[in-house]
Amino acid sequence: ISATALCDFAACPALYRWKHILCPPLPAQDKSQEKERSSIFKESLDPTVMGTFFHRCMELADLTVLKRNDHDEIYNYSQELANRVLNEMELDIPAESIIHDLVAMFLKLKESPLINQILSAQRCEREITFIYKDESPINITGQIDLLFQDAKGYWHIVDYKSDKITSSQVVEHARRYEL
Repeated sequence: ISATALCDFAACPALYRWKHILCPPLPAQDKSQEKERSSIFKESLDPTVMGTFFHRCMELADLTVLKRNDHDEIYNYSQELANRVLNEMELDIPAESIIHDLVAMFLKLKESPLINQILSAQRCEREITFIYKDESPINITGQIDLLFQDAKGYWHIVDYKSDKITSSQVVEHARRYEL
């Protein structure tokens, strides 16, 4: 079982059953909902695909680009990265439709204290597969998006999320991922 599926089960067994066992298709969005959604999703891409897109961008990203204060350089880098990932994922949408959100994500990370910790890390590893075993017959599997060792030798795990939430929802939303 994946760590994400386990978190869904802990939060709500019915949610787990719905998402991981029944796997229903996403409902079509009506026009009023579509207007509220980010420009990114107007291209009829579901949130799962876009989450995969953003995750892959973060996996490939050269985060040292964020050290620079040049917005144009971050924009150009985001455009190159978006085109690369769109081609890799074989998504037929113009990169311009998602560049704004990718740039915003990078700029937000640039302003976060986390970026300095990552960039000054002694060691940094990406996409590490793990299996957690204990005395129960269930193994928890997953992938660590980013693992880094800070200057003091402490290890930190970063799990990328692309959910659209407000700052007031962060703490409650983060609880879903605690193990």
